[in-house]
Amino acid sequence: MLKIEGITKCYGKKEILKGIDIEINEGQCVGIIGPNGSGKSTLLSIIVGILKADSGSVTLDGQIGYVPQDNALMEELTVKDNLEYWCVAYNKNLKQVLEEETYIKALGICEMLGQKVKKLSGGMKKRVNIAIALINHPKYIILDEPCSALDIIYKNEVIDYLLSLKEMGKTILYTSHSGDEIERLCDKICILKEGNILREETIPSLRATFGNDLTFDEMVYRLLR
Repeated sequence: MLKIEGITKCYGKKEILKGIDIEINEGQCVGIIGPNGSGKSTLLSIIVGILKADSGSVTLDGQIGYVPQDNALMEELTVKDNLEYWCVAYNKNLKQVLEEETYIKALGICEMLGQKVKKLSGGMKKRVNIAIALINHPKYIILDEPCSALDIIYKNEVIDYLLSLKEMGKTILYTSHSGDEIERLCDKICILKEGNILREETIPSLRATFGNDLTFDEMVYRLLR
């Protein structure tokens, strides 16, 4: 279980997070959504330990794989070199990872192994970041807008793969501005607005409230108004 209790964060006098409480069960995928500036990326950075909360706690019992909103790659190195660096860090064999891991094929990584990261498109860099996050088979997968730069084919392949990970019992925390991604992947959503959780609800209960005539984005817009 991933348990977030009373998380607060300020930058100077500006409150970014105002006492966030979220509980995520094993094998569950939760979508964190909200307008720009609502605190989504800050919350994820606190969960993975990049930022320190001013108060509150995060409790989990396993390794985390993290895909940040901004790519965290070594630009002057090739894709293969970036993967090898993390394979060494996790005591993995790169050749075996490339041959055996299904996400490598799903993300099309083998096609770009010899290219320098700085020459890649934004979508290609995002795919490499996702692959690196999955190398050590983490129990918790934290993704901050992972499909934002992907074309429609790779976006759907990434979602398909994440769905298979969820079926295997992985716990996923996911942010996106794309309603179709959230509705397809997530079991429930937490809507952030101005540093507070405006609403926490399962996707089926949200649909029961609004019916099937509205898109997911339209439902969220009505809640945020």
